[in-house]
Amino acid sequence: MSGTGGVDADGGGIDMYPGRAAPIMADLTKAASDVKTSWDRAIGKIAGLDSQLGNGPLGRPMVHQYNEGVKQVREGGVDLVQPQAEQLAAHGTKTVPEYVAADQGSAKNFSG
Repeated sequence: MSGTGGVDADGGGIDMYPGRAAPIMADLTKAASDVKTSWDRAIGKIAGLDSQLGNGPLGRPMVHQYNEGVKQVREGGVDLVQPQAEQLAAHGTKTVPEYVAADQGSAKNFSG
């Protein structure tokens, strides 16, 4: 098998289309990287707004709340999700060729 057709690991139907899965993993890897790059730029701008917000009598009390909000967005948002997407892409990228190799190895056992 060249990896372009489907792999049927258990006789129950196609389990993976490696030719389709490999580019999807590459796209996911790029997307995770793009998110990290863009987020790193954006969070600096977002966090830097506190200096503009805290200059007046109404803004000073709000600065602490703003900074806490930025922290929550950072820690609970992209900083949490982006590494998971990166990890998923890395595992998928590694798994596709391993899946094809296992299928080819199994096929050799049946073809004698």
